[in-house]
Amino acid sequence: MTKQDFESKMLELRKNYLNTTIKELEEKYRTEYSKLFKELYYDLNNRIKKYKDDMGNIRAIYLNQIKEDLKKEINKFYKRYKSTTLNLLEESSFRAFEDMKEIYFKVGMENLIEHIKWNKNIMDYLISYQAQDGLTISKRLWGHSKQIRDKIFDSLKKNILAGESVWDTMMELQEIKSPKIKIPEYLEKEFEKMSHKKIEEIIDLYTVKKTNYLTRRLVEAEIERAYRTTTLKLAEDKEWIKGMKWNLSHKHKYGAYDCNCEKNATQNAFGLGRGVYPIKYYPHVPDHPWCNCFETEVFDEKVLEDYGLIDKKDKNVKNKEFEKIPPKEYISKKYNIKTKFGRTDEETIKIINSAFDKMHNEFGEAMDNILDEISFGNFSSAYAKYELKYQDNEVYRTLKISKIFKNKDSILKSLERDIQANFHPKGANPEFIIAHEIGHALEMKITRKEKNFFNVWKSNKLANKIRDEALKNLGIDPTDYNKVYKYIKNELGKYATMDTHELIAQAIANGITSKNPSKLSLEILKIIKRELKE
Repeated sequence: MTKQDFESKMLELRKNYLNTTIKELEEKYRTEYSKLFKELYYDLNNRIKKYKDDMGNIRAIYLNQIKEDLKKEINKFYKRYKSTTLNLLEESSFRAFEDMKEIYFKVGMENLIEHIKWNKNIMDYLISYQAQDGLTISKRLWGHSKQIRDKIFDSLKKNILAGESVWDTMMELQEIKSPKIKIPEYLEKEFEKMSHKKIEEIIDLYTVKKTNYLTRRLVEAEIERAYRTTTLKLAEDKEWIKGMKWNLSHKHKYGAYDCNCEKNATQNAFGLGRGVYPIKYYPHVPDHPWCNCFETEVFDEKVLEDYGLIDKKDKNVKNKEFEKIPPKEYISKKYNIKTKFGRTDEETIKIINSAFDKMHNEFGEAMDNILDEISFGNFSSAYAKYELKYQDNEVYRTLKISKIFKNKDSILKSLERDIQANFHPKGANPEFIIAHEIGHALEMKITRKEKNFFNVWKSNKLANKIRDEALKNLGIDPTDYNKVYKYIKNELGKYATMDTHELIAQAIANGITSKNPSKLSLEILKIIKRELKE
């Protein structure tokens, strides 16, 4: 099976299992919620009918008592409402667990099933989880219960006071005792508003009729929230999962909803592919009621190959295939990166290609989706530049190479001068320069796992952390700035002391292209590889 076939199978299974679960549980719990609200209707009605007078009317003098009775009944209702909803959450969550095991079994991943475990912590998370409205499930249910109470009382009060006002008017008219005076029909209708029959209709409206739509909306939203959130929790910290992908449901094809779903399914802010997120930064689910979007795991390809789930790539065949590609087209076809090489000589382009291959051999899949474009720029202030353009949650990443690089002889002479001045370390060559810029791109790939990653990048937060860890591992105190400065300069040249981004890039380039890499380079390389895998 190809990787594409495997992913298509997973996508269909995930979609079908989610929709089946929602349908089955919605049917079951809609009945339970309807019963719950009917019971509320009977309980409220029994409470209030005791205030009827001989004519079947309810008078304003009882409003305060009615208000207290409403509070008591709604408080009792809320406890039943919450209990039913927690049962719904637990059943939905456990179904997600059972479905995940079945899906893994169906795609041949039964060896991984034992690592998928449901526990009370997942339920605790669902109970404390704050959705887009900022509310936990308890607060959302209480808000809905209070809304029912307030709407019923406001409507009762309005009706009773309106009827009471007409009652007073009618009494005044009757005192005149004139046979010519007749009570107007519109006043009689107002008077009827305080009758127990009308009050009963109000209670029915807000406990049964108006809750039908709200109940359906609540049931499906909470089933989907519990199911999808549990799926994400079960996938956390699994070494075979690189991220989770947001897949649009069929409901979004025709612009049926004003929502974030399309944006969620197309963003690439973390450099993992369209719609793919590290699990800890996955958006709230569902984005809106009746959403039905769904998640699929983005698996580590090597794990799938090792389990025999997808065909192993024959690297020798692939390399022979790429050997036939003209140098100018090599990177664009092999690494899917847009290139603008213009009239650059073939020897220089081969250096760039070779640097990419060396980095790919070292970092493997971490090199996937590492850059958007490589081009030559009309500048000579640096050998090359790693540039970022950030707009609408998208980052466009470009490796710009200077005009110095367009001629192999000119770049070699310039590098020789830099090495003599200890600007770059011994052994630095044209491949070192390209590897240095790719080093920036690798650091950015790790940074993009962070929330507000652009600010993390600008603050050098990750680079500083990697530097300090590497120095400590080598027995060097990161706070001894004079000693650190001298050590970095001796190991990797003056350029590595400019800032920690440049240090990381120099270390990666030195570690990959040098025959005798520094100890600092090797230590930083080890940390970078670990961070890329996490």
